[in-house]
Amino acid sequence: MDAKRTEALQEKPSFANNFRFPPKFLIYTVIILALVITGDFLSQRYVGERFRAQQFTRTQVELGVLRANLESAITANLQIIDAVAAYVSVNPELTQDEFDQYAQAILRQPNKLANIAAAPDFRVSYVFPLEGHEALVGMDYRNLPEQWPDAQRAKETGRIAIAGPLKLVQGGTGIVGRAPVYVTREGQREFWGLVSSMIDFDALMDEILSLASDLGLVIALTSGPTASGDTPAVIWDTTGLTDNNEAVSMTIHLPNTQWRLLGAPVAGGQRPLLEAPVIHGTWGGIAILLLLFGYIKLTADAELRASERRFRDLTLSSSDWIWEIDGNGVYTYASGRVSEILGYEPEELIGQKPFSIMDEEEAERVRTMFARMAADRRSIRELENWVTSKSGERVCLLTTAVPILDETGALVGYRGVDKDITLRKTLQNQLEERQWELERYIDMVDTHVIISQTDLEGYITYASEAFCKISGFTKEELFRENHNKIRHPDMPDSLFADLWSTITSGRLWTGEIKNLKKDGGYYWVDADISSLVDKDGRVYGYMAIRHDITDKKRVEEMSITDRLTGLFNRIKLDQMLEEQQKRMTRYGETYALILLDIDHFKLVNDTYGHLTGDQVLSKVAGLIGAHIRETDVAGRWGGEEFLIVCPHTDTDGAAATAEHLRAVIEGGQFPEVPAVTASFGVAVARKDEGLTSLMKRADDALYEAKQNGRNRVVTAPLKV
Repeated sequence: MDAKRTEALQEKPSFANNFRFPPKFLIYTVIILALVITGDFLSQRYVGERFRAQQFTRTQVELGVLRANLESAITANLQIIDAVAAYVSVNPELTQDEFDQYAQAILRQPNKLANIAAAPDFRVSYVFPLEGHEALVGMDYRNLPEQWPDAQRAKETGRIAIAGPLKLVQGGTGIVGRAPVYVTREGQREFWGLVSSMIDFDALMDEILSLASDLGLVIALTSGPTASGDTPAVIWDTTGLTDNNEAVSMTIHLPNTQWRLLGAPVAGGQRPLLEAPVIHGTWGGIAILLLLFGYIKLTADAELRASERRFRDLTLSSSDWIWEIDGNGVYTYASGRVSEILGYEPEELIGQKPFSIMDEEEAERVRTMFARMAADRRSIRELENWVTSKSGERVCLLTTAVPILDETGALVGYRGVDKDITLRKTLQNQLEERQWELERYIDMVDTHVIISQTDLEGYITYASEAFCKISGFTKEELFRENHNKIRHPDMPDSLFADLWSTITSGRLWTGEIKNLKKDGGYYWVDADISSLVDKDGRVYGYMAIRHDITDKKRVEEMSITDRLTGLFNRIKLDQMLEEQQKRMTRYGETYALILLDIDHFKLVNDTYGHLTGDQVLSKVAGLIGAHIRETDVAGRWGGEEFLIVCPHTDTDGAAATAEHLRAVIEGGQFPEVPAVTASFGVAVARKDEGLTSLMKRADDALYEAKQNGRNRVVTAPLKV
């Protein structure tokens, strides 16, 4: 048996005996090895450079997202501080309760503000919330060497200034925003103080670091470049990134300063798809194939054609995740990149269909589209589809593929590439969502805020729904109409002259206006009117933003009006007297008082009854109101006494006004009463006397007029 086996083995041809090296095989081998070594070297360098370029580009995109979030977060909080400053500029005499109410309403909105403080003349007097920030009250910026230059800068530039991160007096670290507040008094713009707030820097960085972690980045913050070329100060760096010369850098633009945001992939980023062993192995395989080419020509030719087709197809596609499927749609090949995109190893996907990693709805959609393309043997061009990664996260892929055809032209599969565009889709969705939110905000403003725009001639070009609702006019009725359409006759020409002069000079006009409704009624608004400027700085119109204060004005009117006569009551007169006294003390503006009393009014009541007496009072009040200047203020002082406050009036002017009123009353027609007269006392304010002294002089003059026969005007001497 053993002899037969040995004999049989001897009869079989030996491979070693039949193997022959082709001619010039040694030279061919040397050339192939030289080419393989060169290709291996160039492939390694290409992969390394490509990896670094992809890593840099990705880091730039992701760092741009971080910069946008950081700038947006800081800007949104600074806009809140600006809003508080604007409110204070309109209400410079606000109380602590008013400040607390407004600050509380502001802080209800999403923000990173720990508090809001206001510092008239650089001394902190208003703080909300007070709890935990008691140390701020009474703080004077002039006594804080580290913060005083920033406070001065805000005042000098007229713009919001930020500082920080700083160690704060009340504890903690934050970015301090300070907005200057200017008020307009007597047409002069005056510095009121500062509104400041602390943006919680630690909370802000927690959000940014969380987003950076999600994006696979480590980051650092430094100050911007300095004019002297000094090394920027480190604001935030827990990983030593500021010493990394390969870190990607972007500038963050903030009011009065700049920061530099540095970023790099975590742990140096992902490793290249093709590592050295894979590259060596690939080129080694190519060397073997090329060496076998001379011995097995036909097989080598077939392998070469297949390799050329694959190379040509791959050059038409991206190199993110390369795959192949057979005619049944089953994966037969998946490159290693799939593990980085989806978390699956290539072996886990081979034998599976693409639809197995999609949800049912998405799988049905893609399956239908794929069936149509396969039936026509068409290429797949940038097909977006959502799949589920191994960790359960949704990933958006951009698929491009070409059909694989056999020698007869029959479809035997597809070869293609999937590109991860999840980040791009996420940013696109966020942009669409923000666009929707912007449109919703615009609709809310149109519905709830009384806004109008005009051209340079004052003709309406836009009116909000809220404007139409309160005025009773439709948008069509208001368009291209002048604002005089809603002007109420009670409003003086001087107000509109001041308004027009203010806005045409490029300044903001703020004031209260009574407007006319379509049905003849009226409404009051608190208006802010300013210029509209295009991108080239040219004024092309004006915008008015109004707040309905009709109810407030009605309550005010009721609280300061005498119900019988319709003139101002004692409360309003006291306010006017205090205001005039302050203006005289501060600006030296003199004023006069006219105190009048109806003669023998008790006799009218006793003879004709109190109803007739009330009619006499009402008639006298009407005559007074009709024969004084717009700037004069008249009111019922008490009983049958009336008081008239005359700003910017000297003794002769006040006496002439009183004499005119005396004659008008004497010549007036009164129901049932044959004749009505009045006695007048006139006094002009002196700079060296108080309000009590002035009132006594007017009262003494009135007393003298009554003592001297009534129905006359007596003027108190101006000098003692």
